[in-house]
Amino acid sequence: MNKYIGILLLVLLSSCRDDYCTQHLRTYRVINNLSSKFIFNIHTDIAVKSILINENDFNTCIIDKNRCRNSGFLNAYFGDDDYIYEYNFNLYNISDTSSYSLEYYIFDEKADSIFNEHLHLSFLEDEFNNRRVVDTLSLTIDSTLLPIFKKDYSMLEEFKEYYEEK
Repeated sequence: MNKYIGILLLVLLSSCRDDYCTQHLRTYRVINNLSSKFIFNIHTDIAVKSILINENDFNTCIIDKNRCRNSGFLNAYFGDDDYIYEYNFNLYNISDTSSYSLEYYIFDEKADSIFNEHLHLSFLEDEFNNRRVVDTLSLTIDSTLLPIFKKDYSMLEEFKEYYEEK
């Protein structure tokens, strides 16, 4: 008898449906402490965004990932696939046609560690129970970042509008 009650309870609990939604809201903030113009390009699992950062200025962009789904009673959680996942960052120095790319599948230990020293992630709201995460990823561009940049003449074609303006 107890065996049947246990099986019945297990079936009831696992068949209960819990509709739930998650949100990950990330602000990308780039601070430029140099007298050069930069374009920051971010490629994530849900969007590709680019922002122009003028000399001695800053700019931001926001990516908002919302997911709603049905789940069994025991499976409602904020999982890895609910977070924004970055595939790569590209930073273009428009003023001297050089660039730097951080790709998570190709590692250049020295350059990537210099770049990562300039990144800062701060959580503004971290509510796993409410299934919402809000954070800011900041990048500071200063002269110590310039040595990892490489000449990139493909930028002349890629950012034709900017170079035609000049």
